[in-house]
Amino acid sequence: MDISAAVKNLPIGGFLKDVLVFVLSPRRYLKKVNAEPDFTTVQRLCFYAVCFTIFEFAVIGVGLGEIQSPTQFEILGLSVFELVFGAIYIPAFVAVGMLERTERPIKNAIAYSLTFRFVYITIPLMLYALFLTTESYGIALLRGIATYIYWLAWILVLPLASTRSIRLKALGALVSLAFAAVLFYAVLTVVTGNGGSSKRLSELSILYDPIGEELDAAALNFDVVDKTSPIHRTNDALLKALEFHSPDSIAALAAFTRAWKEWPGVSVTEKERLAKERLRLTKFDSAARFETTHQAIALQLQLVDSTEKSIETIDRFRAMKGTGLVEVFDSFLAAQNAQIAGLRWVVANVSFRRKLADMGLLICRCAGDY
Repeated sequence: MDISAAVKNLPIGGFLKDVLVFVLSPRRYLKKVNAEPDFTTVQRLCFYAVCFTIFEFAVIGVGLGEIQSPTQFEILGLSVFELVFGAIYIPAFVAVGMLERTERPIKNAIAYSLTFRFVYITIPLMLYALFLTTESYGIALLRGIATYIYWLAWILVLPLASTRSIRLKALGALVSLAFAAVLFYAVLTVVTGNGGSSKRLSELSILYDPIGEELDAAALNFDVVDKTSPIHRTNDALLKALEFHSPDSIAALAAFTRAWKEWPGVSVTEKERLAKERLRLTKFDSAARFETTHQAIALQLQLVDSTEKSIETIDRFRAMKGTGLVEVFDSFLAAQNAQIAGLRWVVANVSFRRKLADMGLLICRCAGDY
């Protein structure tokens, strides 16, 4: 199907002018749509859907820094999806129309629901693109707020604008809100589920966080030199063994002897693990799309480097190759400093994202612990 040929004979200028009419006076717009032939309304709404889809491809492409070249099949397919998704609140709007005794409640509801979606969701969509460009979760916060304002307006504008009776306005608003609340809870339950379909649906949400998704998928871990790590235990045993006048000096010396005996095997195992981790991180970094992920992986690789140097320093000390205790402790301190730098980055960049997710202003499937 050739889209350009399909729209050739459409009154495009009139359709675009009517968007301004809808923004200024939804009641006037709906009155005009209800008076026109049904086939013209179908053409109008399909035209709006295609225009929005092209705009969506363009905006997201700018946000990702990529030139989007969708095929006509992709445009039509996404347009159909947008039409279906834009129809989810139509039953509520039909009920409002029946309460107000609108002449054609079903047509009125369809025209309003789809037109409102295609016109006003452009605002959170542009904030989404800006979020992808800047990778700023402050922009993500604005996007979340704009999305909820858009959602509330979608629900309330029709009952508040289509009748002059305050009682009917209030009743229509309550009907719309009640239906929307039930549907919102159902959609949220599906989107936040654990199935594959839930993951795909979450990725289609305007609140989706692909930056956090990619970062969590990197499976970073800045706790590799915590108190349970072999390197930490060895350094701790070495330090305690030097406390000759400690009441626990005998136990400390026994712990050091055990750690010293086990160290060759620990060294080999840790070196192999770190080599695999370096390879994994390098491959992931080369395929990563966002700068946030590149920054985090760079910090993780610094931790891997400093941990490897600490292991090599202990190896040289154990082999008595001119390395002293000061070098051992300095190398271990460097590894801890690299860990602290990574954890500080997590606090500065990840904590706010989790708060946004907890407030429902962000959807991210993963929950990395870092």
